[in-house]
Amino acid sequence: MGKSSKSLFIGALASTMVSASAMVSGVASAADYIPPPVIDFEPEFELGGNLYLRGYVGFTNQEVDRLDNALFSDPARIEFLNSDFEAGGLAGVAIGYRFNKWFRADISAEYRMRTAYDGLDRTDSNFVDPWDGSNQYTADKSEYLVMANAFVDLGTYHGITPYVGAGLGASYTMIDGFVDASIGSPLSAGVAYAADNGELSFAWALHAGLGIEVNDRMTLDLGYRYLDIGDASSGDIITFTGVNNITNPMEFEGITSHDFTLGFRWDLGSFGGGHGGGFGQLTY
Repeated sequence: MGKSSKSLFIGALASTMVSASAMVSGVASAADYIPPPVIDFEPEFELGGNLYLRGYVGFTNQEVDRLDNALFSDPARIEFLNSDFEAGGLAGVAIGYRFNKWFRADISAEYRMRTAYDGLDRTDSNFVDPWDGSNQYTADKSEYLVMANAFVDLGTYHGITPYVGAGLGASYTMIDGFVDASIGSPLSAGVAYAADNGELSFAWALHAGLGIEVNDRMTLDLGYRYLDIGDASSGDIITFTGVNNITNPMEFEGITSHDFTLGFRWDLGSFGGGHGGGFGQLTY
């Protein structure tokens, strides 16, 4: 190969190597500008949750299943014609914890205001001349109620969140001013009365309602509750002569109530910390 041919060959080879080096350098530079993948992490629930306060007022619609007394020895002798409580007011507060957007729980303390009881029965003393007597019963009832409640929020639609829930607790129920006015009845002639009395009993409840968002921290709460507060009783019944030969309080058995409430929930902010249970996806 001549000198001129060698020179041309060496020049072409050098040019090719420079071009290849530039191409590799360009590819590497371009790769340097490709951004790394970003993980968009969206947790399914928050472990920290939020504390909240709940305050509410409302009214009660109460019922009693039956009245019982030691002198009601034969149920066939007595028939109740009326046995009702008047509607009453209630007021309560609660402190709660929101675990996630679906589940929350709180502990509530409540005063259920004094309501009047009115009952009327008729009696048959000898089964020959039926309904030969009658008793008119009057009393007042009130209670303190403490409950542990759990709620499931069913999703938010245009700022409105329906919910359901249940609660367990205890009621201290007071029966005051019990009077039995008897007309022609051999069970308790004339007028009898009983001392005031309070009793502690197991209580349970079922909840349903709507939470209406007012702002980021406040929710209006419209609620319904079916409440069973158990039993209560008066003190021993004493006749107008002051005689009391047996232990015979009037037993109010199976007291229940349909309650309607209006309240607010205030979010106190995050408590605890951390997230968990989430799934993410790669975003480029």
